[in-house]
Amino acid sequence: MSVRIGSMSVTAAYVGSTAVTKIYIGTTQIYPIAAHPILVSDSFTAADVATINGVAPNYYAGGSVAGLTWVSSANIGIIAGKLGPAASASAKVARLNVGVKNGYVEALYDTLHGSSVGCVGRYVDASNYYRVSVGTTGVLLIEKNVAGTISTLYTSAAGVGVVGARIGLGVNGTNVSAYVNGSLVQTVADTGVPESANGIYWGVTLFSGSTTGRLDNVRIATGQL
Repeated sequence: MSVRIGSMSVTAAYVGSTAVTKIYIGTTQIYPIAAHPILVSDSFTAADVATINGVAPNYYAGGSVAGLTWVSSANIGIIAGKLGPAASASAKVARLNVGVKNGYVEALYDTLHGSSVGCVGRYVDASNYYRVSVGTTGVLLIEKNVAGTISTLYTSAAGVGVVGARIGLGVNGTNVSAYVNGSLVQTVADTGVPESANGIYWGVTLFSGSTTGRLDNVRIATGQL
C-alpha cells in the first residue's frame, strides 16, 4: 500500500511547520505504512533431508509464532541449504500452520524449475487453497483450487517472475494478490476459498516435472512485507 496525492508518493506530512507522525482514516493507519508482523521464516539451514515434514523452521528473519514444524508432501526437502524436490513426482506443497486466514507468504525463487514454483495461502487441504506460481518463462499466475478444480484468476506477461525474485501471495478477505519483490503485480476478487473455510496454512509449492527447482528465504506474515 502507498499513500499518494495525484501521482506523487507522500514521503512527509506537515500541519503548518509541525511534522505529522501518523495519519489515520477512522482507526486505520495509512501513514506511515505500518509493518506487518512476521509470523515465521525459514532459510533452510538445517541439514539436508529428503522430506521437510516435521522439520522446524529456523526463524532467520524473526517470527512470533513458536513451536511450528513443516507439514509437507513427500519428496520435498532441504538440499544444500535450499528447499527443493528430491524426486520428480506430483506437485509438492510444504506449509506451516500459522493460525491466520488473511496473510502473506513470499519465497525467493532461487533456481530455475523445469515446471513451476510458487506460494500457497489460505490452504485448507490439497483440494482447497490459493496460489501464485511462476514458470520457466516468468509468466506469473494467480490460481485457486476449489474442491480439487484449479482455475486461473490472472495471467501476467512473460518475464514478470524471474529467478532471483521474491514471489509473494497475499490474501485478505476476498482479495487475492500477487507480488514480485514486494511490489504488487495484480489483485483479483474471489470467493472460492472463503475465510469460513478455515484455511490457516501458508507455504510454498514446487510442481512436478523437474528436480532442479529451488526456493529459499520463506517469510509468512499477517500482511504484505
